[in-house]
Amino acid sequence: MITEDQLKQDCTPEIIKKMVELAEGFECAMEDPNYLSIYFKGKEVIIDSPLVFSTLIHRAVEGWNRLNKAYIMTTDSFCYTTTNLHQSEERRDFKNYQPTTLTHAECAMLDCLIEVLK
Repeated sequence: MITEDQLKQDCTPEIIKKMVELAEGFECAMEDPNYLSIYFKGKEVIIDSPLVFSTLIHRAVEGWNRLNKAYIMTTDSFCYTTTNLHQSEERRDFKNYQPTTLTHAECAMLDCLIEVLK
């Protein structure tokens, strides 16, 4: 069972920065080398907020799918990455996740994002 906390630990500042670059409406600035500022529609937001983080995940997936020939797809019970719409490379079953503030689907999408953005 993969917990949401494990996924968040794997979500390094570099991955967050890449997610922000993909996500429409989000921007980031690194005025201080130890602090990454995240902005949504021009206002600074706290990435630990469940609503902000789930929105970032969804928009980063949309951005990834728009810009790449590989896709992150979701169905009713799993998420997978694919190079075309008929061939699954690696399925992530929603039952394998233990969410706390995100949904099962968002945990699976975050897992896919972490994998493709490493």
